[in-house]
Amino acid sequence: MAWNPSQTVIGTLWSSVFLLRTLAALIVWKKAPRNRLFWCIIGVFLANWLLNVTWSYFFFTHQTPAFWEAGLLDVSVLALIFLVWPISRLASGLLVPGAAWVLIATYLTYLSWMLK
Repeated sequence: MAWNPSQTVIGTLWSSVFLLRTLAALIVWKKAPRNRLFWCIIGVFLANWLLNVTWSYFFFTHQTPAFWEAGLLDVSVLALIFLVWPISRLASGLLVPGAAWVLIATYLTYLSWMLK
């Protein structure tokens, strides 16, 4: 039996994840020196945002790309956690709930893909 959270739960979780991710990005923006690593981190934040936005499109239109795209999303969140850690442990910690939820969402995407 698969776990299928309600739309309210999913909406609340995604909103919370985006809020925490935004706070983490703001902390990095404020604390990090403007060097190559800073711009790399900003690029990963932007890629992560794009992957989040496009996941919805793929999930509701093409299941196979949605699963692979979710895997890239997992990698981008984990990369952010490690890249941000030296700048701010708080910002890195704010990304952890998002990583957990993205891993769950990837699993749910996989289950949905297998059912179709």
